[in-house]
Amino acid sequence: LIITEARKKASDIIAQSNEQVKEIQKTLTSIRLQRDQYISQFKALIEHHWRTLHQLTENEVKEDKNG
Repeated sequence: LIITEARKKASDIIAQSNEQVKEIQKTLTSIRLQRDQYISQFKALIEHHWRTLHQLTENEVKEDKNG
């Protein structure tokens, strides 16, 4: 009887642990997706600023030539 109860408790603990692992995996997946989105947004922002800076530089060069 004691062994049966111990096995049942062990089985319950394993089941709970497996559920916790699944939740952690979901959380990690969510974090990875957010990270990828932030990286993409950051790259887009940098590229936008780079294009803006490049355009401003081109405009200054044109003004100097026409100036």
